[in-house]
Amino acid sequence: YSVGVAYANPGTTSIANVSLTLLDNSGNAVAAPVTQTLGPGNHVQGFTSQFFKSAPPLVGTMQITSSTPMIAISLRFDPTLLKFTTLPPVTLGQ
Repeated sequence: YSVGVAYANPGTTSIANVSLTLLDNSGNAVAAPVTQTLGPGNHVQGFTSQFFKSAPPLVGTMQITSSTPMIAISLRFDPTLLKFTTLPPVTLGQ
């Protein structure tokens, strides 16, 4: 399966410093984190394989952390990319 993710900075003034971390089922990072700066009102989208080019196929989690509140959604596509389902984001406790 392919997993795509889209996230946005809904703010009007604050820049979001974003970090993406790919974790295996045990919670261990399997690739170097990806960091991005996202301006107010901007968004990013892509497949996890585009963000983490050197990571092997795996079952796990992508953790997104940000310096400001963000909105996000994830889609899991079947191998043909013709069928998909949404994967809701989960907020981690601080």
